[in-house]
Amino acid sequence: MLKSKTLYSVDPKDYLRGNNTQVTLRVIGVFDTSKVHWVYYAVSTTTSVSTNTLNMTDDIGSGNGIISCNTDCVRAYGVKFADMDSAKKYIDDFKIKWETGSNNTIQEVRDQKLKELTDER
Repeated sequence: MLKSKTLYSVDPKDYLRGNNTQVTLRVIGVFDTSKVHWVYYAVSTTTSVSTNTLNMTDDIGSGNGIISCNTDCVRAYGVKFADMDSAKKYIDDFKIKWETGSNNTIQEVRDQKLKELTDER
């Protein structure tokens, strides 16, 4: 049996879909109870205002528009990772690149801020 749950999520600032709905970036873990093994997927989601249901968007992954966020869809359309740290890094890099308007990674942004702080002294 496959069970899934959100293990990590972030809301990139000003990353909206139609009707000004916030897009949330998530790492969803799918646990295979027969193998006792996790597989991790990066997905983007919104919550329907009218029905309060979680839906996947095609911002991350290979979906086509907005679809239900269930285990089968996560496995079919999410970006698959072998470990949670890699999936979280992918989500965090996506968020940083969106919010900074730059293609720099988290480490490059940190290095730049550190350089700016040390140059000020």
